[in-house]
Amino acid sequence: MDSKDHLKIEEKVEKQKTGEFTFENIDRYDKLIDSLVNLYPDPISKFNLRQVSCKNLNDDFLNIYYKDQKVRNEGVGNMETVDHENLQNLVSIIEKCGFPKSGQLRDFRGYLGIFVVLQHSDPEWIAFYYNDFKDLVNNCSIPRDFLALLQDRFLLLNDQPQIYGTQMQNGKLYKLVDPESVGQRRRNMGFAETLSVYLSRHGLKLKDELKRLSSIK
Repeated sequence: MDSKDHLKIEEKVEKQKTGEFTFENIDRYDKLIDSLVNLYPDPISKFNLRQVSCKNLNDDFLNIYYKDQKVRNEGVGNMETVDHENLQNLVSIIEKCGFPKSGQLRDFRGYLGIFVVLQHSDPEWIAFYYNDFKDLVNNCSIPRDFLALLQDRFLLLNDQPQIYGTQMQNGKLYKLVDPESVGQRRRNMGFAETLSVYLSRHGLKLKDELKRLSSIK
């Protein structure tokens, strides 16, 4: 994620604060996710917490974010190892210092450190911190499309159709609920590009993917 991407995220946060993005009625989707979240037991009891300090939380969360981006964008380190270490650090910090509140971190990329760890973790960790993360989005610390990404990922991990079309599986678009209204859902969550453009970056055509998904029973 380069400086241009950072500026785009900052613009999304500002637009979200001014209410430029609006939600459609997605109560049924929220209820499905909430029901899945409630199925998972507390994973902390089986987790070995590290000794951490609460003095430099902004830098700690930023370091988590930078490590994730370096392994994924620059190939610095082993991805599985980095993801494991980031999860260890994130959970240890949160459980000792509390889940960061809106405005607590100086750099919004610190909040993105939370997102990238959850996005690349097992579903029980998404479930465990889901409501806290959602609060950050509702309080305008993180753009809404990051919540959409997390929701789609969580649904995929639970073998449920995704909502916004952000997830791929085996090089193809993962199953999608109500394809006819996905464009409106994406706009309401602040996505800058259409699903068609997103798929084209993966060498896929929207029409072909929707036809393929409709044939799957």
